[in-house]
Amino acid sequence: MKQALRKINPKRFDIPALMILAFGILIYSYTRPFMQIDEFFFFSSEYSLVESIKGLWQTQLRGLAVLITIFSIIFPIFKLLAMASIWFLPFTDEKREKLCYWLGILGKWSMLDVFVVAILVVLIKAQAFMDAKPEEGIFIFATAIILSLILSILLENLIKKRKESVQNKVV
Repeated sequence: MKQALRKINPKRFDIPALMILAFGILIYSYTRPFMQIDEFFFFSSEYSLVESIKGLWQTQLRGLAVLITIFSIIFPIFKLLAMASIWFLPFTDEKREKLCYWLGILGKWSMLDVFVVAILVVLIKAQAFMDAKPEEGIFIFATAIILSLILSILLENLIKKRKESVQNKVV
């Protein structure tokens, strides 16, 4: 029987609240500076995620621009939308469990861009006359990703409880 997870757990207001919060923080993080680069002690530039992707594209580093777009913009939004569909849309228990399984596998890539920024900071610091500092955007982004990870754990636990309760009714 198809049923929405929210119908099965009507008192769980924390799930949609976390979804809205994670999505809002994620979108906000895209506009905030991720990194500040100081060159020759005189020039300083701040780069948001979107500006960084545009810069990579313009400097012919299109493969890297596409990878960062996929893992930093498309995937986190897709993951939150998939979790929202698991919560709000009616699925069979098996289909919901399968979706959650695949989100868990894909979720292992969630922090990839945070590591990319960290590597960029280290590489830039290794250059003479240049310095790089992580800015608030990377921390805001990491917060959104951590919230989505917490959300996926909560959903997985609800799905497991549902499976156990259905199995206990059968026995």
